[in-house]
Amino acid sequence: MSEQIRGDVWVSLLDAEHNTRYYSKQLEKHTKAQRAVEAVLVTCGGAGLLSLSGGLPPPVLSLCVIASAMASIYSRIRGHAGKAAHLNSIRRDCAALQLQWENLWSRVQDDAISDDDALAENSRLKERLQEVTRIAPIVGLVVDEKVSKTAWVEAIQLKEGQYYARAQD
Repeated sequence: MSEQIRGDVWVSLLDAEHNTRYYSKQLEKHTKAQRAVEAVLVTCGGAGLLSLSGGLPPPVLSLCVIASAMASIYSRIRGHAGKAAHLNSIRRDCAALQLQWENLWSRVQDDAISDDDALAENSRLKERLQEVTRIAPIVGLVVDEKVSKTAWVEAIQLKEGQYYARAQD
């Protein structure tokens, strides 16, 4: 196995780990935001029901109506629920590709695959990853550089730790 192909597969494996981590973190962020909006709406709805029985003064009810309207508008503008659905799909597909890269890397490490086959499979996986992540900007997802950097650091630390430990065995 040539060192060039081994290096290319290694970088692709790191990229796959990065993408899985990045989209997982983005999914978590949008899910939390949507849950916060839902919590405001449920709380305000409960307060509205309580006010029907005279349990809340009118100013509190007015505040709840305003908060509920703002939460609804915020939710529409930001689209967290829709983005979370797309992110979940992207994350799931990235994780599946990551497993395929893990398998490819294992075969590269064991010299159980030819250079040509490794190169072809790596290229196929890269193309598939591009297809999977291409939807992100289309649905309004903007790259968060801070989250991306964190995901890269975590991916490198994890993979180096995994494969360093394996090499020591």
